Formats: sequence, structure tokens, C-alpha cells
Amino acid sequence: MIASCLMSQRSQGVVSEVNAFTQELDPKDLEQLRQITRRAYKIHFPHETDPTDNEIDRFITEMGPEVAEERLCAGKEY
Repeated sequence: MIASCLMSQRSQGVVSEVNAFTQELDPKDLEQLRQITRRAYKIHFPHETDPTDNEIDRFITEMGPEVAEERLCAGKEY
């Protein structure tokens, strides 16, 4: 689900600017969210180029703080 949303946003160019949400995250939490998001993206889109950190941060922002918190607390990785 997340990867589908990410690909749709990336291809349509509707990912919003990175906001204070990702900038306020603890660096360890941000890195963990980046890893989780990258894994999800690679699983669903193995032939696409790897997203940059900036693109990943935008994807995390689009998911929102509630989803990010769920992923970090649950330790879910895709």
C-alpha cells in the first residue's frame, strides 16, 4: 500500500515539500524510517531507480507523523 502510494506520488509529481516533521525527527528514527520506506519501495518497484534521501523524506512526510510513529513503535519493516 505505501509503495503504491509512493510510486503514484513520484510519477505524478505531487509529493509536497519536506516539512518540519522529518526535520524534527531524531536522526536514528529518520534513518530507520528511510530504511523501512526504501525496502517497501524496492519490494514493490524492483526495476525503478532508488529514490534519493530527499524523495524518501517526502514520502515519509506524505505518510504523516501517525503512520511514521506506528512503523517505528511496531518495528514493522516491509
